[in-house]
Amino acid sequence: MLHLNEHGWGLGTLIAFIFVFLLAILLISVNAYKMGLTDGNISNVPITNPNDNKDFTNSTNKDNITYLELENKLVVAGSSYKQLYYNDLVVGDSVYVTDKQLSSVGFIDNLVINNIQCKGYVQIKNNGESFSYTPYLKCGDNYKTEGYIEDLS
Repeated sequence: MLHLNEHGWGLGTLIAFIFVFLLAILLISVNAYKMGLTDGNISNVPITNPNDNKDFTNSTNKDNITYLELENKLVVAGSSYKQLYYNDLVVGDSVYVTDKQLSSVGFIDNLVINNIQCKGYVQIKNNGESFSYTPYLKCGDNYKTEGYIEDLS
């Protein structure tokens, strides 16, 4: 008579592993939905700002808010531009979109603060799971985002 090896894993162990795997998939899906990763909403877009550690003690609080608002306008416009022109950007690649490009398609107005014409661009990078938008702005001699590259604007 044939004797089976009863020291290995059986059907009960297989079913337990499948149950644990499906439970993990369910938890990941629920958390992804809660974080807004599955609804196409750009409200949870990570915005990186190279000025997070910058000292603004030489300018007024009103100017700080305005510079940051202009940088945020670049991010919002860059996000719209990406959806229209760079939605298939390869993972790990990045592209720079200037304020002139954003203005030419109507995504942003002139960047002006205290009657000073500003110029800038936004770096759009595909991080795999999401896109990051890093704004760069230069307003005359008064303000320049750290890492701003003159040749790009």
